[in-house]
Amino acid sequence: MNVEEEWSRGPVVLIGDAAHAMTPHMGQGANQGLEDVCELVHRLVPELQTNQNNNNSESSHHIDSLSNALYLFWNKRIERVKEVHARSRQNSLQSNTFDKTSASIPFQRRNYSASFQDRLYNWKPPTALKDKAE
Repeated sequence: MNVEEEWSRGPVVLIGDAAHAMTPHMGQGANQGLEDVCELVHRLVPELQTNQNNNNSESSHHIDSLSNALYLFWNKRIERVKEVHARSRQNSLQSNTFDKTSASIPFQRRNYSASFQDRLYNWKPPTALKDKAE
């Protein structure tokens, strides 16, 4: 399983396992898909609202703005997804070895830096939609 380098083409986008399937050794597959949805909504809703207000729903400008929003979504997510994917793959390889010592180390005791654990567990969804609603 690899992380796809391109998640969108035109107004079509891949998210979750379709773009970056995870091994089951960190329990991050569904989490990364949900993070994708949060970031995607953050990028798409303002574009859709702008185009609806301007009645541009059928113009080529609308497709271009959606494509740009999808690119910004991918650009925001790709590095995090690659990092989590690599760690998950590392766990999978470690867990599938025949060395009882390395296979039995629980996640909490694996050699993860505090900064990785912080990035993994303290992710916050974008808040632009909250600001628009106020």
